[in-house]
Amino acid sequence: MRAFACRRVCATAALAAVLVGTTSLVAQDRPIYVLDTDPAPAQIDGGTFFLMGGLVATMVRNRHTAPVQVTLRAWVFDQGGRFKGTNAHCVSEWLDRGTKRVISAPLDVRDLTSTDWVTIAIERVIADRREWLVADSADIGVHLARDRGLGRGRRLRLEERSTQGAPATICPCDCQSTAASCEEQCFDTGLRAFTCSPVAFDGCSASCSCK
Repeated sequence: MRAFACRRVCATAALAAVLVGTTSLVAQDRPIYVLDTDPAPAQIDGGTFFLMGGLVATMVRNRHTAPVQVTLRAWVFDQGGRFKGTNAHCVSEWLDRGTKRVISAPLDVRDLTSTDWVTIAIERVIADRREWLVADSADIGVHLARDRGLGRGRRLRLEERSTQGAPATICPCDCQSTAASCEEQCFDTGLRAFTCSPVAFDGCSASCSCK
């Protein structure tokens, strides 16, 4: 048990080192592009795309005055800027006020290569009596994510609204809704495949691979 705890602490420390700028030991690991939001109750402070395992690790900071829960959106592009797919990763754990946390999410996008690049944004934030949801359409989100990788473009718009408290199910893993959402995301070339998988602590990871 002690050896397992040590391995877990060492792995977390190594991941944190990568996120704050230490050169990766694996040439295929790449920094992500961050698409900021307006407003920004939570913020991404950087991250890394690990081709080995198709994983993205992202440092998320809570800028709100109360605990929040976040959903991350990752867009994957090839070297020429062609949109390959996307992942929505809903985290059910609450992020305390003024704190930050590393969130790791599987991409599950088909045929990832070492020349692909990833843009990530926060598309949903939940607090006790308010919620922020992405206001831009799926196709605009893809365009903004591509532009961010090219060093241009505006922020992703979030719309704030009042609620009666946190929803009973923060991360519903509804595969039928995922399929419909993926059709919207792959508006240009069509949908190739999608996944819809529960993750730890009642979270959900949903990915779309485009043709």
